[in-house]
Formats: sequence, C-alpha cells, structure tokens
Amino acid sequence: MAFSFKIGLMAATAGVSVLAGAAAAQTAPTPPAGGFYMANGTRTTNYQTALASWRSDAQFSVDYSKRFLGLEHAYAMGLTGRGQTIGVNDAGVYMDHPLFGSAGKVTGLRTQVVEGYGNDGRINPRRRWEGHGTHVAGTIAGDRVAGQPMFGNAYGAKLYAATTNFAAGDFLWFKDVYIDGDIVATSNQNIVDLANTGQVRIINNSWGSGTSLPYNASLSTVLASMNRNYGDYYKPVLDKDVLVVFSAGNGYGVHASIDAVAPLSDPRLRSNWLSVANYSSFAAADPSTSFCGQTATWCVAGPGSAVVSSVPAYTMDRAGILALYPRANYTGLYAATTVSALQSAAVNQFLVVLNNYLDARDSRRARL
Repeated sequence: MAFSFKIGLMAATAGVSVLAGAAAAQTAPTPPAGGFYMANGTRTTNYQTALASWRSDAQFSVDYSKRFLGLEHAYAMGLTGRGQTIGVNDAGVYMDHPLFGSAGKVTGLRTQVVEGYGNDGRINPRRRWEGHGTHVAGTIAGDRVAGQPMFGNAYGAKLYAATTNFAAGDFLWFKDVYIDGDIVATSNQNIVDLANTGQVRIINNSWGSGTSLPYNASLSTVLASMNRNYGDYYKPVLDKDVLVVFSAGNGYGVHASIDAVAPLSDPRLRSNWLSVANYSSFAAADPSTSFCGQTATWCVAGPGSAVVSSVPAYTMDRAGILALYPRANYTGLYAATTVSALQSAAVNQFLVVLNNYLDARDSRRARL
C-alpha cells in the first residue's frame, strides 16, 4: 500500500463541515448549551474566538489538513464523532499506540484466515513494519492526548478495525490461496462483515486496484473494463445504511479504481458509496491522485498527502535486512542495476521458491 492513499474517510466525515464552515464564516450558528467549545476545554459565547482557539492549537495545526477541511467549525460546536463507530478496512492497527488508548477505542474484526495472518484488526505478523493501517486509523479517530503531535479528525469516535491481508504481498499468500486452496478473507468480504456487525456507520478503504484508463474515459469504456455483477454481495451495506469510502487511487491522473466505481455496476450503492480524490488545496490536485471520472456524482476531494498522523516516519534497519536476506542467497537481486533487471531477478527468485515448495509438497505426498 502506498502512503499517498492516506485518507479517504477524512473528506467523508468532514465534507459537511467544510460546507458548514463556509457558511459559518458569514453567520455564526446558534451556540450549543454552555457556549462554543474552545480548544483548551473552556467555553465562550464568541464564535470567532472559538474558531481561532482551534486554529492556533498545536495539534490541530500540525499540518494543513484540518484547516483545509474546516474542522474547527465542527469542534467549536462540540462535534467530535462521539457516539459513532468507524470501520477501518486496512493493513491492521497497532492497538498499543497511545492514540488508541481510551476505553474501547478499537475493536478488531475476527475474519476467516489461516494461521499466520493478521486478524482481529491487527497487523499481519509477517509484515510487522506495516504502518499504513495505523496511520489511517490515527488520522480518522486518534484520541486527543497531551504530548502527542496530533489527534484524529473524529477524535471522539471509536474504531472497528479489519485486516486486509492482501497486504501480505508475499509468496506464502500466493501458496495458501492459489496452491493449497486455503481461505483468506478478502478485503471486500471485510466490508460486508463490518457492515453486518451493525455497529459501524462508515467503512473507510484507503486502498484500491490499479487501472490505466484515462480520467475522462467514457461511461461505456469504464463499464467495459470495470463492470461487475455484484448481485446482492453488498446488500448488508444497504440494509445497515453504511457509507463505504474508497480512495480513488494512486494512479497519477488516471480514472478512479474499480472498487471506487462499484455503483456503476450496482446503482443501489450510489447513496452509500464515496470516492475520494487527493487534493492538497481547493484548487490543486496531488500529483499522485487518480481522478473521479465516472464516479463524479459520488466523489469528493480531500487532503491525502503529507498528513501527520500516528506513524510519522520509518527507521530502516539496514543491518537487520541484510542479515535476513544475505547477499549470497539473493545474488540476482543484489546484482541488478536497472529496474527491469531487478524485476526479472525478483520473478526468478519467486519461481525458485515456488518450485522448491512444490517439490517438497509432492515428495511429502509420495511418502504418505
């Protein structure tokens, strides 16, 4: 998963606040009982004073995203997501992070996977370094904790996390699913299962499949490439009235990806689906984003790059990597000097591992 898939839900949960904020700048709304909420926890009768307190708050202003979305208008009214549960269908969440420390903050979805995979909303153990799901979860609803650099957009909400095990991205997943026929719940099945809990109002999916279709492709062209017969697969989404949010994609200017365009195949989903393009300002699209295209009537734009969250950076353990993958065992990979040579070496290494596994499996079966 590329880190420019950051948000998705950000624009969904705050899109109404953006519109409300524009109006509120002209006419102050009726204050909640006790007055508008200040960033320091006190109350005031002056709306502009409340807004200014949030805009100057260090955690609020750590990056551009909350101001871009106008979230100070929601916070001044006391709207924090409290009472709502948001589904995070991603690469798993580091549950022990301080931003998820409040009581009942994160619930994990139990999915059907074989041993050794991520489950219960936790990170796949074979990808312990995976931070994408934790980053997205922190952006959506990380707690407001003193000493932390930021807090989530809907910091008062709770999270229901599901692990998308396609992020394993390794030979073992290919072996388990396509060779041994084991069941590993798909990321799309997670959407259905999260909806069926009856506890989530929104399900965020900051990922997507690639496409080469241009953003201005005709409806007939998009349907020819992406039409799917979903039948009643997503009926639980409709029955529970859940909003499913998808990143448009990281396609650098191409059309939104296949999951974002699902309502083209099942029009019933139009009122329960949202496609999100990545913009760094009201007028500037991030270079990495895919565009709405034929999803335009259920598509919004929101900040999705350079967002400070619960995973600010990686520290690469070079010595550890070299010890795990010694040069003597991977001569082709280390010798590659071009991208094409590296790709060929990686494919050849994969085939070696695959053939060794198949030989061992056949030998074991012959002995039985």
